[in-house]
Amino acid sequence: MNEPLANDTESVSIPDDAFVVASDADLQDLYLPLYSAFQEAIEAGRPAFYLVFEPGTVRDRHVTLLDASSSIAVHVLSRGPQPVVFQNCPLNIQAGSIFLRNIVVANRDSSSGDPLQLSVRAGIHARRLVVLDNTSGEPPPYQGGAFSMGRTLCLRGRGDDPPSPEAGRFATFEHCWFLRNRTYGRAMGMPSWRPTASSASPSAIACLWITR
Repeated sequence: MNEPLANDTESVSIPDDAFVVASDADLQDLYLPLYSAFQEAIEAGRPAFYLVFEPGTVRDRHVTLLDASSSIAVHVLSRGPQPVVFQNCPLNIQAGSIFLRNIVVANRDSSSGDPLQLSVRAGIHARRLVVLDNTSGEPPPYQGGAFSMGRTLCLRGRGDDPPSPEAGRFATFEHCWFLRNRTYGRAMGMPSWRPTASSASPSAIACLWITR
């Protein structure tokens, strides 16, 4: 049985033009350089953008990559066998397709946003993703809160794609763990979804959702 946080034994090819976060200094001024590199990739018509982190912990940051028009594929991953841990660091990604590998999203406690927001035109593939100890939303008044909806994982189709079974979007989660998360809404932010068998791997869970 695969265990959370176990080392990744499969090597991943990382292109030379990847955006690599290699040190604490890179994290201090992450937003603007990351935004600029992502926009350059889109304007150059590159098919994919790689955001690569050295194994370790990223604390108290927001990782945001938003593209509403192109079909670029966004890859977010750890370089090496150990994961990168996003601690109180939500991920908000909008792209043609999204690939997540060997990352942990943990200890996010907020009523203002979900720890993991993914919006795609085509599909999502997550491998070795751990979502751990996150709280989103606020409790109802009888529990001392103002009540707001929260989601552990929010998946959305891109707004320019009309929902239809023929143009379904796929999300595949392989060797992924969702542990000790608390939400005052729905854990999965999908209006409608269907679990389906994965022909690629019997250990994967594939979801097809046909509504926005």
